[in-house]
Amino acid sequence: MLCLPGLVQAQNSGIKGNLVDERGNPIVNAGVQVSEGGIPKGQALTDFDGNYTVRPLSGGRYNVKFSYLGRDLTITNVVVAADQIVT
Repeated sequence: MLCLPGLVQAQNSGIKGNLVDERGNPIVNAGVQVSEGGIPKGQALTDFDGNYTVRPLSGGRYNVKFSYLGRDLTITNVVVAADQIVT
């Protein structure tokens, strides 16, 4: 499982991205969980194209956990800040 965290948007703060496998194929219906300090802050499922959006989020550092078919991948310290785009 390969994760491409995408944009972090400020005014409507959130985490967006696209989840694909090793061959670049979208991973459909994967669980996406966002937490801050171990506290769940939001969740989503990837769509048909592997896209996901979790919002609204306040500024801070988040862990993003992807789950699909018994496999998990966690990206740590994703920073969401006002007026900042993170790729």
